[in-house]
Amino acid sequence: MMQTRLEQFVSHAQRRWMIQHSLECIACGMAAGCGIALCLIPLRILAGESGVMIGLGFPLLGGICGLIFSMHSYPTLGRVLDRA
Repeated sequence: MMQTRLEQFVSHAQRRWMIQHSLECIACGMAAGCGIALCLIPLRILAGESGVMIGLGFPLLGGICGLIFSMHSYPTLGRVLDRA
């Protein structure tokens, strides 16, 4: 079944928008994780411990949560990425 040029354009634009949305969710989650880590690292250092695990863990966890949120909020993203 052949798609018209307009259908191809809309499909491509929708795919680009959904990928952009997913990346924005990941970036937002990572930024939130960085904010939490920046609050907690000084407390760990004052307690005499290393803040490296918090500094790496919270942004990573935030990025994963952002990815999960984007996939949950737009369940068609997986189907769109399969067609890409």
